[in-house]
This record gives sequence, C-alpha cells and structure tokens, in this order.
Amino acid sequence: MSNGQNALSEDQVFKLCKHFETRCMRYSEGLRDYLIISFMLHAGLRLGECMSLTWDCVMLDGVPLESINISGFNTKTGKSRSVPMCSILKGALTQYAKNFRTLAFPLTGFVFRRGSDGSTALSHRAVQKFLEKESLICIGIPVNPHQLRHTFATRMMRLADLRTVQSLLGHSSVKSTQVYTHPDQEDFKAATNKLDVLNKNL
Repeated sequence: MSNGQNALSEDQVFKLCKHFETRCMRYSEGLRDYLIISFMLHAGLRLGECMSLTWDCVMLDGVPLESINISGFNTKTGKSRSVPMCSILKGALTQYAKNFRTLAFPLTGFVFRRGSDGSTALSHRAVQKFLEKESLICIGIPVNPHQLRHTFATRMMRLADLRTVQSLLGHSSVKSTQVYTHPDQEDFKAATNKLDVLNKNL
C-alpha cells in the first residue's frame, strides 16, 4: 500500500501512462488529464507549477518549446527555471493544442483552465481527485501529484548526477533533492553487475 510518498515502480509507471493514454480516446478531458500527469511525471513539475503554466511558457506559434519555462512567481523557491521537454511531453502537448483549436479556444492564458477564456486555472483539488480515482483503477493504489514528481526525481537519479537533478527540480538545497533518492533492488542489481565487470579484470 502506498504511503503517499513512495516513488512508483517502472511497472506502475507503465500501467499508469497506458491507462491515461487510453482515456485520451474515450473522454473529452482525457488529453488534458494525460498532459497534466505527464508534466509532473516526465518533467518533475510541482502541482502548483503545473497549474500555473500559461501557453507562452510551453509553446510558440503552435509549436512546443524545447524547454518548459517556469516563472519564479510560481516556484517554491522564487527562482525561475527551465526544464527540457521530452518527446512524450511534446507529443501530448501538440495533441492537446490541436484539440483546443478544434474547440475554437485561443492558445492564451492558462494551459489548464476552468472555462474557455483561460483566465482561471484548474483547481489543485480537481487534479488530486482524478489522479487518485484513476490510479486506483489501473494500479490499485491512490497516487497523489507529489508521487509523480518524486518518481521523476528517482528515475532521473539513475541517469544524472545529484546536482543536475537538483536543478531540474528547482531545489535551493541539495539536501532537499536527496530526500527523493531511494535505491531499490534494480539499483542494487546494477551496482553488483558493475562490480562483476570489475572483478573479471582481477
């Protein structure tokens, strides 16, 4: 059972993403919900940062930017940062924007909005509710937005150094980043495999 803080396993990440991808084809809000979880899971955004995104932070002339530009007004530390946008995010954002244009909504104001004019952002509670509900359906536990960010950080720690992950997450102290690092059986196995390679040279 999740305690609300654990990073998701790779199997859980796969199932969660596939579930939300399927919802894109079935529900009018599916594209929006998939993009929201993608910003947190694949870019490590906080829920507040995600809900504060405006179209000019992520797109230019209908084309996704290379990085998500997060204003210091919306970060926990008060510092602006840019987070590279992976191909999954670019694809989801492009589809979401196309849907907006089909509905004749302008690509201005908040990306995730209540109403059509973009002046009011979607509420945090609305995201928490749909994420808990859908994660229970597909992986059997209620997932909260912070777990998606936590999962991003944990996955990135296997690919990059601590300072890089610190910058991506927008932490002022490296100690804050260390909280997100939890070695698991996959890490232990990878470490011992590397040791086996070294031992072969003895």
